[in-house]
Amino acid sequence: MQILRDDEDEISINMTRSRNLFVSNSGVITRQVAMLLRLVGALLFALITSAIAFLYLSAIDSTVEHGEAYGLSIGISRHEVFDSLPKALKIVGVGDLREPLVMQIYTANEPVPKRVEAVLNELNYSMFAGATRWTIYIESDYFFDSFTLDFCENELCRIKRYRQYLEFP
Repeated sequence: MQILRDDEDEISINMTRSRNLFVSNSGVITRQVAMLLRLVGALLFALITSAIAFLYLSAIDSTVEHGEAYGLSIGISRHEVFDSLPKALKIVGVGDLREPLVMQIYTANEPVPKRVEAVLNELNYSMFAGATRWTIYIESDYFFDSFTLDFCENELCRIKRYRQYLEFP
């Protein structure tokens, strides 16, 4: 900044010019920081929104009480369900039926379900004969995944499929 003592106007013009340069320089810095903050905010918003969309779109919580699902029809007997179980599990997404399945078998007269871990072709129907509910837990690296079959009066009355990426209380 150049200060001239002879002319007051000259002093004010030079000071104004230097102030404008200072304000404009700091304004440029401020605009760059503001743009960076907006960009970070937009990326954070996009990340959170896409995570919520993924969790919502990848979840399955369906119950079938009429009709057919996963190759099983409501109203068929336990024995027919047992015979159709390999096909249904393939449709559900069990990769290798030679791997052990983890199941819980509920009966009306036992308060605690019986836990079974066995390969499907090693299971016999007698294990399932009196059961009112079969819950099969599907092995997955990423999802909590289960397939539940409920029986009412010896017939399949409900098919429930549940899959969620995170387990919520």
